[in-house]
Amino acid sequence: MVQSLQNNIRTFVELSNEKGFNTLLAKESAIIPILIGNDEDAALLSKLMLENGVFVPPAVFPAVPRNQARLRFCVISMHNSDQIHKALDTLEMLVEKQGIKLPGPEVK
Repeated sequence: MVQSLQNNIRTFVELSNEKGFNTLLAKESAIIPILIGNDEDAALLSKLMLENGVFVPPAVFPAVPRNQARLRFCVISMHNSDQIHKALDTLEMLVEKQGIKLPGPEVK
């Protein structure tokens, strides 16, 4: 199970980075942030993700600095590759559909 979790974390981070999402310094943690920036955008995306079958809570000010809002994805060993792809494809689609400009991978 530990190996499966590590593989899922690696897959999630690599696919996120391929899609241009900023995962901050995520590497080995099962809680993987994707930087959104604006608090309202993070809240909206969290709501829309849930409506599309993906639960991902936002972290907004004061839990994180202003303009550093993020979605906090929780990866578990029981997730499969299709679920990881669905979550990130859904986020990508919603960001585009809503016209949200995300901070690039260089922003830490």
